[in-house]
Order: sequence, then structure tokens, then C-alpha cells
Amino acid sequence: MNLEELLNKYPHLKPIYQVLKPFLPPANEIKVYYLSELPKFGFIPRDTVIACALPPDKLFFREIPPTEYDLAHELIHLCKKYQIAHEEVYGYNLAPVVLFCAKEKLFNVNVFKLFELTEDQINSVLQKYGYESIEDFYTQQGVIPTTHKLLPTPEGLKIVRDERFSETDIVITFIGEITGGLPYESICNLILKDLLLTYCKL
Repeated sequence: MNLEELLNKYPHLKPIYQVLKPFLPPANEIKVYYLSELPKFGFIPRDTVIACALPPDKLFFREIPPTEYDLAHELIHLCKKYQIAHEEVYGYNLAPVVLFCAKEKLFNVNVFKLFELTEDQINSVLQKYGYESIEDFYTQQGVIPTTHKLLPTPEGLKIVRDERFSETDIVITFIGEITGGLPYESICNLILKDLLLTYCKL
């Protein structure tokens, strides 16, 4: 079947496609297969694989319909985007954002722009919610991501950025921390929505 047929049969999945539609081929051109058909295309999936994509227009799922997360993740792999990170970094970090946008009916945003934000842009949004900076957000949340480290100061331990990491690394990691917090922290939902509507409109 093609994706259009899948979405018509399982309409709860339509908002996910709608979020990513500007970056994808038409739904009737995207083919959907069971994962068991992947060997026909020269690939043998491991037993642990649930789904995969073969750009530009093929999706494979162990079960049909796929979960909302699996559809979002694999559609991301088919999207045309300015590549600044590994494909799986896009998939794992932005699939929850796509689901968030689908739930919030945010269909006029470019989720891929999140990876192109600057630290200053993120800080300007964080300051609306009482955080001075990314580092202050991590301090208040009790998080020490790989891009940061603890530094002893006269006032005690302080979270500071690790200079080995670029601004892009800092931003992508921050987006990952925000998306990871979506199910648990309402502040993450507020910050993500603000970032999307302020800096990531189509």
C-alpha cells in the first residue's frame, strides 16, 4: 500500500504526516511495506528492528499500523532537510517533537529548524520562564548533559559548558533534553512550543 492509503485506513496517524508534509514526497508516492519484505530490496533486518526507511520513498514496519512514534521516526528519515546531524539523531530527538506538534495542531512549523537555533535564541525563550540560560535550566532541573560539566567555584559546584563541544552540539543536546522531558515536565512543553512558534515557523 502507499502512505495515503495507510493514513485513510488509520486516520489517527494523519496529523503526523501533516506536520512533516512540507518536507516529504506526496503521500501517494510513499510506499509502505511489512518489514518482512525488506530482503526484496537487498537488506536483512535484525530481529531487534521494528521499522526502517529507504529514502526517498519507502517505509517498512514490523506491524501495520505502526505506532505513532515509529511512523514519525521513519518519516523523518524521508524528509528533505539541511543535514547538520546524523540521521538517527534527527529521528530520536525530533520524533517526540513531531508527536507534540501533531497533538498541539502545530502544522505551520519546521521542526528541523530546532537544530539550527543559536544559544542566544534558546536563552531568550528560557528567560521568559525564569531561567537565565541553558546552564541555569540544567542546574534547576538537576541535569548534567554530555555537553556540560561540573566546575568547583567558591559558591559550590556549577554547571558550565564543556568547551570541546560546538554551539550546534549544545543546541542539539538541549533539544534532546527538552524532548525527553515532555512526558514529565510541563515546563518542557511550554519551552518547546515557544521555541517552535518563535523561531521555527514555516
